[in-house]
Amino acid sequence: LNVADLDRSVAFFRTLFGQEPAKHRPDYAKFEVAIPPLTLSLEPMPPKGTGALNHLGFRFASSTELVELQRRLEMAGVSSQREEGVECCYARQTKFWLHDPDGNLWEFYVLE
Repeated sequence: LNVADLDRSVAFFRTLFGQEPAKHRPDYAKFEVAIPPLTLSLEPMPPKGTGALNHLGFRFASSTELVELQRRLEMAGVSSQREEGVECCYARQTKFWLHDPDGNLWEFYVLE
């Protein structure tokens, strides 16, 4: 993922994932998350325009996990927008949304 400010993005994803990056160099950072499984590499290169990315999503197994993550992020000062029981992508979901430092939209949801 190209990011405008590597240190700012590392701080954001450190809070989001609740862990330190597996690697962090002046020109590169990588997070290796076990749950949900994810390898996310960050490279300092300001994004150009909006590109083709609409949003990134994480599906959780239970609403308990979803609520716990949102609570932890709010306690860390990360604001989010919650939606309960919405119809989206031909499924009923409870979710919350947030933006990373470069404005990318992230969706965290559980299917009902």
